[in-house]
Amino acid sequence: SGKVTPHKQLKIGGDYTANIPTHFFKAAYEGIDAIANAIEQKDTLIYENYKDEIYQMNKAAVAYSIDPLGMGYNLYARYGLFRRFDIGYKYFSGVHVLDCMYQFTGSTGTMDSPGDKRSYGAIGFQYSAQDHDMPGWFGLNKVQKILNYQLNRTDFLIPLVFSYSFGPEEKIGHIAYGFAYSHTIIKYSFNPQYIYDKANITTPIQAVDEKKSFSGIGIFLNMKFGFKYAYFLASMATYYQNYGAYRMLGGGEAKFKGVTFIPTVGIQLNPMQIYFDVKKHTGKKNS
Repeated sequence: SGKVTPHKQLKIGGDYTANIPTHFFKAAYEGIDAIANAIEQKDTLIYENYKDEIYQMNKAAVAYSIDPLGMGYNLYARYGLFRRFDIGYKYFSGVHVLDCMYQFTGSTGTMDSPGDKRSYGAIGFQYSAQDHDMPGWFGLNKVQKILNYQLNRTDFLIPLVFSYSFGPEEKIGHIAYGFAYSHTIIKYSFNPQYIYDKANITTPIQAVDEKKSFSGIGIFLNMKFGFKYAYFLASMATYYQNYGAYRMLGGGEAKFKGVTFIPTVGIQLNPMQIYFDVKKHTGKKNS
């Protein structure tokens, strides 16, 4: 939302999110499991004899790492730290995400003390970092083991959000849209111990140890419906990213670019509003 969490208030929620990159389907994943199963049985490999298969496994591992196909649940909490400024924490499939938002336009009221404006705007900053373990499907976990593949990635996101409130201070919900700039830094390495160059069968093939970065531009639209204490949310984000070229074992490289779609559905709760209303009702009853 373009309206940040009001000062000293708390929001909690959960989402189910999918990450669907088009480059994933272009990266020739079909057959990777069969390749990995065949190679996994061998004690020693000569690179020249399995050049195409090793390249395909390299490419699949990097393609998944830079923008993985996947889906899962995430839990989050947001707190109004100051007037016009809130902070948030999200846990998504093993990844810890920290962010903050600054509201630069629109009222800073609450449902109990609403302002006279229903349009809001905010800008934020988000940070996350993770080490990657490959999933079992498509045989990617076998690929990681065979190639001794390691990856660490750090992500930054700067969203610019505009929203319009349904009812005073989003009492009924909102519709929001915006733009986002993302920047990712990855460090990856391939260091297999039993793949040898044909010219030297005593020393494993030269390892790959690289650091790369890429940026993306996205747009998103989301809507929230409910009443005061609980809301249903749905959103869709789309990003275009040119991931660049990545060095593979044996000296080759692979290039990736594409569009990513991120649909999300979830629920959001406003426990502080429940507390305030119960306290207000109890106070009136006692008086």
